[in-house]
Amino acid sequence: MGSRTNPCRPALKHDPAAAFFLAVTASGLGLLAVVLAVGLQLEACHLYIFQRLVYFLGGASFLAAVLLWNHALPRILALVSGACSLWGICIAAQQSWLQWFPKSGVTWGTIEPSLTERLIDWLGELSPTFFMANGFCGSKDLEILGLSLANCSFLILTGFLTASACLAFGGENRPGPTTMDEERKNTRPPT
Repeated sequence: MGSRTNPCRPALKHDPAAAFFLAVTASGLGLLAVVLAVGLQLEACHLYIFQRLVYFLGGASFLAAVLLWNHALPRILALVSGACSLWGICIAAQQSWLQWFPKSGVTWGTIEPSLTERLIDWLGELSPTFFMANGFCGSKDLEILGLSLANCSFLILTGFLTASACLAFGGENRPGPTTMDEERKNTRPPT
């Protein structure tokens, strides 16, 4: 009978610095998406803008997990970040499909606006620089190493989903109260 090893890297299950790194990375990618869109005058669609929103939400969840590291809440926040990443993966896959098969008959925005589209429209009214959608989801305005921004986002969000799972289920040293914390409380000298 072989021993099972945890697929999560030790840094993701032992140290709040890993969650901080993920917070900075996710937020940085969200800001990079804004800078690229504004600087290169890209016309972003609702799907792309939603992926940008997922980066910001993931960054906020990871940062909150760092700030609340010694409580059970970071596990929940990691799961929230994972759920946001999964939603973003689905949206990135949908946009990738529209880019690969533009004449497939599947379009965006031809029927009642979806929850995602309404959310992005509302955020676009609040902050046009960050969330104004004005492009078509089937167009590839920019490619990096032959991958569209939606393809890149799919891969990056898959990494964030994996990291979220490692933080939430990473093993005995995951965030939250531990037996060691409980022992310290019980062994304090009387005052």
